[in-house]
Amino acid sequence: MTPRRHGLVVLLALATLTCQGGQEPTPDPAPIAAPSQSAPVAGDDLRSPSLATRARAAAALAREIQGRPDGAETILEAHGLTVDDFEALLFEIAADPQASEIYAEELEP
Repeated sequence: MTPRRHGLVVLLALATLTCQGGQEPTPDPAPIAAPSQSAPVAGDDLRSPSLATRARAAAALAREIQGRPDGAETILEAHGLTVDDFEALLFEIAADPQASEIYAEELEP
């Protein structure tokens, strides 16, 4: 595994742990809708203005990468992302308690 791929796998693991082990989400007057069940990743979902939608799409993409870690870069490219793009998205999700919760729930088996 190249250092770049190894870094992506480590980043996925950290993002998952961060999302699952973070603080309790702060109640929001307009909660984000419940996560959908394992939908395929659509490029438009990864670029949605809704962070909740991007969190669901990122989790689906993370599951795809977890299934084929050696093909991580190819999988990301197929969805129009670079490793840096995906890393930035994961950090954005991790910074938001509700998006983190959605991401973690979507990753659950």
